[in-house]
Amino acid sequence: MRMTSSVLTAFAGVLAWCAGAAGADNGFLLGLDYSKPVGYGLTGSNYPVLATATDASGALYLLAASDPSVSIPATTVLQPYQFPSASSPYYVEKLTPQGDQVYLAALGFAASALAVDASGSAYVAGAHLVAKLNAGGTAFLYQVFLGQGVYPTSIAVDPSGKAYITGFADKTLQTTANAFEPSSQEGGPFVVQLNPDGSAGYATYVVGSSPPNNRVTAIAVDATGSAVLLGTTDDFPITSGAYSSTGGPAFLAKLKPDGSGLVYATYTGYGDQPTGLSLDTNGNPVVSVVFGYPYSRSALRAFNSTGTALLWTATLPPTLSLSAMAVDQAGNTYVVGATNTTNLAVQNPIAPCGSAFLDVYGPSGELLQSTYLPTGNGLTIAPEGAVDVVGNPGQPQAPNGSWFLVHLSQHPNATPLQLACVGNAASYDLGPVAPGELVSLFGQGLGPAEGVQPKVNLKNGFPNQLANVQVTFDGKPAPLLYVQDSQINAIVPWSLNVGATTEICVASNNAKTNCIERSVAGSAPAVFMSDDGIHAAALNQDGSINSSTNPAKLGSIVSIFANGLGPISPAQADGSIVGMPLPVNTVQWSVGYLFATIQTGAYFYGMDVTYEGPAPFQAAGVSQINFSLSFPSGIDLDRSVQLLNGNPYTGIFSPEFYIWIAGQ
Repeated sequence: MRMTSSVLTAFAGVLAWCAGAAGADNGFLLGLDYSKPVGYGLTGSNYPVLATATDASGALYLLAASDPSVSIPATTVLQPYQFPSASSPYYVEKLTPQGDQVYLAALGFAASALAVDASGSAYVAGAHLVAKLNAGGTAFLYQVFLGQGVYPTSIAVDPSGKAYITGFADKTLQTTANAFEPSSQEGGPFVVQLNPDGSAGYATYVVGSSPPNNRVTAIAVDATGSAVLLGTTDDFPITSGAYSSTGGPAFLAKLKPDGSGLVYATYTGYGDQPTGLSLDTNGNPVVSVVFGYPYSRSALRAFNSTGTALLWTATLPPTLSLSAMAVDQAGNTYVVGATNTTNLAVQNPIAPCGSAFLDVYGPSGELLQSTYLPTGNGLTIAPEGAVDVVGNPGQPQAPNGSWFLVHLSQHPNATPLQLACVGNAASYDLGPVAPGELVSLFGQGLGPAEGVQPKVNLKNGFPNQLANVQVTFDGKPAPLLYVQDSQINAIVPWSLNVGATTEICVASNNAKTNCIERSVAGSAPAVFMSDDGIHAAALNQDGSINSSTNPAKLGSIVSIFANGLGPISPAQADGSIVGMPLPVNTVQWSVGYLFATIQTGAYFYGMDVTYEGPAPFQAAGVSQINFSLSFPSGIDLDRSVQLLNGNPYTGIFSPEFYIWIAGQ
């Protein structure tokens, strides 16, 4: 929960920042078909699945790199005629729609881009080279050397089997007659079209007038054979009537089918940085971008096929980092990526919270489904609508260090999860729970449509049941601070056993939801944050709210409020409100910042703490820490602060937070 000024003067945790109620039933519901490990010798991000694709039958293709020390059980070892790289094994694996292996072809050269045509031929591109495999993965149908200074980054294939390659080339690219830009003395982005037999269709630069600053990051091809490009530019030639002639650096452009000129070129929006491109069946491009500084946000922007209008846009929450996107034949846009939060505004979730998410947007940009997933690095959609997500599953790891495949399809009768996630109420971090910690539970159908808060006093404290909602930890009722359809705030019972695992369940109107398990730790430290999620919800020495317009002075006393700092003495009843005389925290915490030097290694500069203990007249489990805001001379004031129990090498840290300081 984010603490506002009213929260700072009321009971901590009673008022809540809500994730928002789930959307109305829209008839769209993905369900899980299967999940399984994929890849050989893949060990985390060092050896990733580089690209994914599907063919007309729904078969899945993976382009991946593996640890050179691992022997890959390849069904075929292909022999490139130039630039072999046996010490860096790259391969293409084909899987059936059921996830069973068809072939595993070792390429023998370093590749970075993949596409597949309707007949099942895979196209791969890497430094200097493009190759086409036969449908069985047993041989190259062609290998085309693009040039010593040519570095492909993206490839697309049209229905006739023509390949379209983009990337960066030096000035030696061999362009064709009638090329849009036949030369560039400094090199720059390019597009090469190859015919189905590998012969040259066209080759052109697409550089604008500042080649070193221009890049094309993604390519797609529409039904007319026109290549659509997404990239960055300082000065790309924007066409008349374009959606936006100002903005950047991200631009969107379409080449004529013969590569002789532009159909359109437009900026996508001010401050956009491009990350992904896909086309719907009408040739309308949907792009993914990041924008904003310093707190980058991911967004989707859909344009018409002539580049003259923005059809819709959707901005993702700041806690979501987009990794891949794709558009299905119905015009729905799918995005996957990483998330570090427990308060995803889920809609029909099909998996409990983890490190990844999947969002689906309708043809007009409306959100159809939002769910956690165990992985979310690569994404592809089969013609019939099946969705394959591939990536590093984080914890727990898949067997043998492999990456993981999640195969989804529409299941109108699937039952979504009600309880999607449990996290620290101060930071929304996912991790162990601690006795006395305030936690937030997120999902849908958890309680009443309108939020309900209890009426509390020093004598009675917080109730174990509220608006016919109850939360239990191993069957032990938890005091409730707030209940609503999509969010519940509760207090972890003090009697949980540290080192054990607890089962967390919700019952609403006597109907029990699914349950989530969490390990139990002695502490789960976090500081309650302001609405920006970066600065602590703090009080200045005069009792006013610390903010950008009301910063604290150096040397003054600042008060912060913390959660999950461990047991207090004397012990307090579950849900009680701390009164006088004040109990004490049995675990001591320092406030300061961590830095390292070559001479001393890790060093924690602790500030002078004037009070660290239970917060008066707050729920037992909420702590208040008053400390002197002091920094050594010459230290940057815009520095994150943490809580620490123990030493900086083996101790327990809270997540970082900032204080608004005069003179920053």
